[in-house]
Amino acid sequence: MTAVRRSTRIRTKSQVIEEDYDDEQNTSAQHVESDKITAKTQHEEEEEQDPGESEESSSEDDYEDQDDDDYVDTATAKRKSRKRKPKSASNTSSKRQKKKPTSAQKSAVSHAPAYHRSKKDQDQYLEIAKDFQPTELFDILSTSEDVSIEELLREWLETYSENRDKFLQEFINLLLNCCGSVARVEDHDVHSNESSNETIGEIQLLFQRQKLHEFYLLISKENKKRKNFKMGPLYQNFAEFMTKLLEVANDLQLLYVESDEDDTQIVTGNLVLDLLTWLSSFSVCKIRCFRYISTLTLYLFQDYLTQQAVNLEKNYLAKLSKQLSLEEKKKRPNNKTLEKLESTIAETQGSKVVIDSIIDNIVKLCFVHRYKDVSDLIRSESMLHLSIWIKNYPEYFLKVTFLKYFGWLLSDNSVSVRLQVTKILPHLIIQNHNSKSTDNSAIRQVFERFKTKILEVAIRDVNLDVRIHSIQVLTEASSLGYLDDSEILIISSLMFDEEFDPFKTSSFNKRSKFLSTVAKFLARVIKEKFDEFIKTHEDLPKEVDGLEVGPVVQVGIFIKILNDSLIYHLKDCAEVDSRTKIRMLTQAAEFLSPYISTHLKTICNLLISDTESNELIQKLQNSANNNSDDDDVDDEELDITPLFPIDRNSTILYLNVFHGLCAGANNPKIQTKDSVKEIVLPLFYDLLNAASIESADILCPLLESFITFSLDDWISIGYETELKKITDKTIKAFMDSTIGNSKVDMKYDIFAKFIHHIHHFEKKELQEKFLNQIATLKIHLKKFLQEKMDPNNSRDDYKDLTCSLYELYINKLTILGRDYPIEVDEELLQLFLNNFVSRIPIMFQDFDDSTAQEINFKMLVLLATWNLEKWREIIEKVRDYENSISKDLRSVWKPIAAIIGRLNTLVISLAATNETFENINSLFYLKWSACTSLMDIIVAIKIFELKLPADATTWRYSMSEQFPFYLHDNASKVLLKIFLYLESLFAKQVDVQLERVADEDANLNDLPETGFFENIETEFLLFTVKLKGLMKLNILDERFASRVALNKEKLGPLFKKIVDDTIMENPEPNKKNIQKAKSNQTQREKAPLQPNSERETDHANTENNDPDIPMTIDLEPIEESSQNNSELAPIEEHPTVVDAIDNSDEITQD
Repeated sequence: MTAVRRSTRIRTKSQVIEEDYDDEQNTSAQHVESDKITAKTQHEEEEEQDPGESEESSSEDDYEDQDDDDYVDTATAKRKSRKRKPKSASNTSSKRQKKKPTSAQKSAVSHAPAYHRSKKDQDQYLEIAKDFQPTELFDILSTSEDVSIEELLREWLETYSENRDKFLQEFINLLLNCCGSVARVEDHDVHSNESSNETIGEIQLLFQRQKLHEFYLLISKENKKRKNFKMGPLYQNFAEFMTKLLEVANDLQLLYVESDEDDTQIVTGNLVLDLLTWLSSFSVCKIRCFRYISTLTLYLFQDYLTQQAVNLEKNYLAKLSKQLSLEEKKKRPNNKTLEKLESTIAETQGSKVVIDSIIDNIVKLCFVHRYKDVSDLIRSESMLHLSIWIKNYPEYFLKVTFLKYFGWLLSDNSVSVRLQVTKILPHLIIQNHNSKSTDNSAIRQVFERFKTKILEVAIRDVNLDVRIHSIQVLTEASSLGYLDDSEILIISSLMFDEEFDPFKTSSFNKRSKFLSTVAKFLARVIKEKFDEFIKTHEDLPKEVDGLEVGPVVQVGIFIKILNDSLIYHLKDCAEVDSRTKIRMLTQAAEFLSPYISTHLKTICNLLISDTESNELIQKLQNSANNNSDDDDVDDEELDITPLFPIDRNSTILYLNVFHGLCAGANNPKIQTKDSVKEIVLPLFYDLLNAASIESADILCPLLESFITFSLDDWISIGYETELKKITDKTIKAFMDSTIGNSKVDMKYDIFAKFIHHIHHFEKKELQEKFLNQIATLKIHLKKFLQEKMDPNNSRDDYKDLTCSLYELYINKLTILGRDYPIEVDEELLQLFLNNFVSRIPIMFQDFDDSTAQEINFKMLVLLATWNLEKWREIIEKVRDYENSISKDLRSVWKPIAAIIGRLNTLVISLAATNETFENINSLFYLKWSACTSLMDIIVAIKIFELKLPADATTWRYSMSEQFPFYLHDNASKVLLKIFLYLESLFAKQVDVQLERVADEDANLNDLPETGFFENIETEFLLFTVKLKGLMKLNILDERFASRVALNKEKLGPLFKKIVDDTIMENPEPNKKNIQKAKSNQTQREKAPLQPNSERETDHANTENNDPDIPMTIDLEPIEESSQNNSELAPIEEHPTVVDAIDNSDEITQD
């Protein structure tokens, strides 16, 4: 040791404490990870509760040293852990010293924690370290990436026989250097092994006094992937060095030697005894880094020893015994050969006994204490190396005695430890060198004992990675029959966990991995259950009615298990609507696609064929019915009777699974798209033809499946001509259907998506079909308005007429108007405005809530925006637009002016209608619907005006002439009332007391609950965005703005950003953010269908989720967006403001 080290040895321990250590006792804990306790276990309570443990404990006394100084019970550990100081941060730079320190000093100072690097501490550290030089071994291992470890070891170990003390000195100083310790030992300090504990104790004191230090070995491990890191190769070199140390020592005959007392007896070499003595002393030290490095070293020794023990048994003893047996069987055996073989066998057996003894000592001295160390790093290393020992030496370690440690540490408080355990367990179940699971009594016994805990971790662990690996454990266990049917249902039902909706989570990739893992588990179960079913039905034919029996049965079992899993999941859930159930089922099928997509042809054939008359299906169904009648089936028992599409419910189930499998094929990681399209597309028209598409539940999954394929997919397999037949079939269903509002009727969304998908094909013959339907609908709409809605004829069925008007005509025109221009003549427009819109206040008394919810004015918005788009294109294409267009521009603005005027009148008339407690909600909804559409049209006109060329004076004059006002004063008052109403509803939801101005209605604080809006926050924020747009366009005055901003501090940060016009303020974009945005967009495009309520929630929970929302806030982005979209109108339901404003009608678009 250094002079400082020797001086401390001269003094007594009490002198050291009195003179040196007392002043630093209170601060040492802040600078050193010195653990008062090193045990952290949770299995003791389990041992007390498990009656079977008492039988096992008697045979494990050697491994369970409960008197270990580091051991305390869990409660004590938790109490003390609360008092421990926080870990010091590392890797922060220090101020440069005037005196140039050595490289080692620079490293230690520069990496020291910021709050530790006081000037006094640095000076004190530099004084201690001024004569410090790291060992030659440390320099080589920490800097050389291509060093020959074996040659280095051989040269170094040869010095042990010459000078044992110097060898141990270098070994211990290497460990100290790796821990960042300035203290070092001299050869006389290690002369006697009996003083190892005292010497290590004094090194601990010096290490605590050092204050500034770095654990270089761990830093190297954590930064090994970083390029040009100063000590990058240290950890890798150190691990190889310690792993090969005993191997080279064995070559030099230092591992075991002949006994001095008996030449025939093999005993442990002095080298091993010296190393074990000093490493065991380090392993119980209170300094965490000392414990870690000594534990790691002993574990690396053990890695080699377990390999060597098996090597001796298989490659030496087995061969020698075989040779001896053959020699003995000879008629005239050679005695010298026999003696030589027997001697060699005895020597080899003696060597193996010594190795087993060393293995046993390392387990007793280190493992049984360090697996419960307070450091999670040490606990993780213990589990990792135990798995290596089990793999290397299963005859010794593959026993309940050691396997139980994995079960205990499943309850560890550290995520990293639980993760390590769950990563190891699948490999223990899987047999070496192949992928098949193998049964083992010890593994079965331990799994049965800890099965409940593994299931709990898989279901409830806070860390998703731990859950993923726990599912992998259960996947392998299920192959061995370790899981009951009820437990299989528990895991398979995780496929439907709503928490993993990709629209709701930022960690989609990891959650997607979780669902993929559960899908693999379920696929394995399906295969096993199929094999089980075939064994019990050996009399089944190979083919019936053109269907192969094997695939048909496997598909039926798959659908049955998937359906039962969904039922099990929903059993304990709150009431779930049908759309959510469909989404959950589709999502599950999407993740099962890699395993089931090969059976898509069978699924299609089952859906197309007449299953009711199929002999095979009837036979299987009769067998299932007989089994259900004879036996009392447990609710949690897995029924593997195949389920086929023999009725409406089972057909819907099949179709939604079919949709999920098609959607899953779009995943680029799976790469099954080509095979899936070759199976599905040739059969798609037959599927559409065979299905009862008049039902929305059947039509929706079929069209959703169609949308997953592009035009290139159809062309690539030569079935492009099928598109015409499919389009005709779908158009017929579209025209024959009654389509309600999108919140209630699923057909609204699916037809809109289908039409938009066909529109992107850009095939003229297909687009003409939809344009023809627009013309047909306009003719029928005119006739309906003339005959059924004549204001001269008094009727008492306005409620039914209004529903028919929207379900048969208006909603269909709105859907088509998203992608195709709709223009109506003046007569039809006046009929709609006069016969319906202007009469709404009169008819309102006959409306109920459902009828009021049907009414919207989106078609009027589309009429106005498509009209504006037509003239915008003319202005862009014609150079002399001032002269080429008629001077009388009143015809241009007349239809738009009529719409704006009638909506203003409607808003004012509805505001004058008497409110009652019964009609307040429906009346408010009608006012809100009319106002939002009115605002959309106003914004569209103002944007058109702003985008006019500078010399288009005639156009500007005509606009000012035709639109003396856009918003009537009384209508603007209604806008304020709607804002106050929405504000009050939202404040009631979030339980906020609002500030109000003097003349506001006090009843706003006690509004009844409304069922018109699924998400009040979304509607409130979107309405505020529109109001801000009108303020920017100078349509609304500053008094309106001041009232909108009155409660901005109370209603959330997003509302405040909208009011303050800061919602568009984003940090400067960089490549990482752009890549992340692209990734999120891709995930949205590939994700399964989501109910409207959930899509609306996204708008409320993200500041800039829809790029259309902020358009009315800042005029510049509006202009840019409109210029880039030369195909559609500046404001229209799909591509611009309307879709963002009225997201109840939202569909996913590119």
